Amino acid sequence: MSSMSELGRSITPTAVAERQAMLRRALAADGHELAADDPAFDFGPIDASVYERSCESLVGHVSIPVGVVGPLVVHYQDAREGPSGELAEDPARQSRSFFVPMATHEGGLNASLGRGIKAANESGGVTTYLLHAAMTRGSAYVFESTDEAYRFSKWATANAGAMQDWLGDPANPFRGQELGGIPLLSEHARLQAVRTFVLSNACHVVFEYSTGEACGQNMTTRNTYMLHSEFILNRFHSATGITPAHFFLEANTGGDKKSSHLYHTSGGHGRSVIASVVITDEVAERVLKCTVDDVLKLREVGGEGGMLSGMLGMAVNPVNVIAAIYGATGQDLACAGTSSMAIMTAAECPTGVQCTLRLPNLEVGTVGGGTGLPHQARFLELMGCRGGEGSANRFAQVVAAASLCLELSTGAAMAAAGSISFYTAHLTRGGMKRTPAPGRVAAGVAEQLAGEA
Repeated sequence: MSSMSELGRSITPTAVAERQAMLRRALAADGHELAADDPAFDFGPIDASVYERSCESLVGHVSIPVGVVGPLVVHYQDAREGPSGELAEDPARQSRSFFVPMATHEGGLNASLGRGIKAANESGGVTTYLLHAAMTRGSAYVFESTDEAYRFSKWATANAGAMQDWLGDPANPFRGQELGGIPLLSEHARLQAVRTFVLSNACHVVFEYSTGEACGQNMTTRNTYMLHSEFILNRFHSATGITPAHFFLEANTGGDKKSSHLYHTSGGHGRSVIASVVITDEVAERVLKCTVDDVLKLREVGGEGGMLSGMLGMAVNPVNVIAAIYGATGQDLACAGTSSMAIMTAAECPTGVQCTLRLPNLEVGTVGGGTGLPHQARFLELMGCRGGEGSANRFAQVVAAASLCLELSTGAAMAAAGSISFYTAHLTRGGMKRTPAPGRVAAGVAEQLAGEA
């Protein structure tokens, strides 16, 4: 199958039509039929009422170009929620080719991703592992003394099971009650764990939920607030005679849209995924234009630089893919930063180099929020990740696999001798209208650039 990127960067009507036709044929072969007026290919205005629940003070919309890169071969885990919301995995690994929609105006990004995908596919594809799936809300209870905070910590931990039962009880009097048409309690957010941290006279409490196919920030907010106001306050007071002086629904331990060591280490605020591929020596030299030794040396020096600069994690640029896919599929764009906390590793192996990317907090959903907007919903559908049981876990694994592929390509460009490939990509594809005339380039560089093009 031809790659979408092989048609070049032209945006003439003919080139766009050719790319659309190629994608139509590829998707039709996979069982997806696209109508002539499919919204994924609609560049015109849409009815403003579509954005009624998505944006206040609406005056218009911004068009971001979307490129489709791939197909990318991913060997993934079909993971769904069990009866109590726990993660249940099918031991049989699934294999499939995915197209990757990228909403971006960064020239060269999709071309680089395409190169990484080619290297991964020719090395057998990317294998992914889903480690954890959850969403957290980190509340805080402030008391008159450390002793009271300590007693609350012990009580909250001991009553975690009772909290689970209360939220899941079909006879809960708040089930079915709504405010502004929105249920006070979400049946889809199921409490999995309660963790407490005492600091001075405050007890920070992390409530961890499973959230089905949704990302889940709104669900966890509603359930945590109702848990606090209708379960915790009266029961804790009845048991101890103590009432907290202050309560804060979110107090920075939940990991929401803020990078943190807690979730970088253990995950839990989103879906934790590992993506891995073994790049052979031959593919590294032919496709990525570098050697395995180059990659290993960059890993060594880049690790030193990361420690020197105090990086949280170690990677090149996974946020480029994460932000672009989020924009195309209706994810919360503010989650791109926390979702891109990462550790990229490269280890020598008998056939080449094993490259692995760990993303502990991919905050993604395939229902709710912006995923219901027409273009975004359609791109999720074209990925085979729109709604349906297990779709959010599958989507997270595709995002991780694509992020790894960009790491391969960008890392290889930096690792190549003198980083000439990295320089060339930014020079010729970084938004410039044209390449500088040879006379304006230092002697000898023009010849090297011509060889890299």
